[in-house]
Amino acid sequence: MLEKRDQAVEFLRKIVVIEKSQELIKMIEKITSDRDRRKMQLLLYFMLTWFRDVLHYHAKAAEKEPLINADIEENVGKFARAYPNVDFPFIISTVENAYQELGDPRNLNPTLIFLNLSIKLYQLIRNQS
Repeated sequence: MLEKRDQAVEFLRKIVVIEKSQELIKMIEKITSDRDRRKMQLLLYFMLTWFRDVLHYHAKAAEKEPLINADIEENVGKFARAYPNVDFPFIISTVENAYQELGDPRNLNPTLIFLNLSIKLYQLIRNQS
């Protein structure tokens, strides 16, 4: 499970530093290569826990309630401090939409879902920081 969480965090890092677009595309291809949508949804679930922790960090709620990713709290804090003006509730909604799209069998190409999500997250994070 931690491996999938770490993969989600690494995916997010590549999104934020999108000038390494070839690395991001390779990572998306790796994520979607076995076509197991449950594994892809698990990765998005871990992204949701990450953003939830960042949201709690900003709200100082982490002082009252432990973070889900308490073992990497320092990384969560660094990310939260680096992007203080980002609309994290909207980002969470965006990731939830991608999660739902993966669950819809009419969406034949999960790679496009991840590429679209990457572009949206990049715009939401980098343009508001």
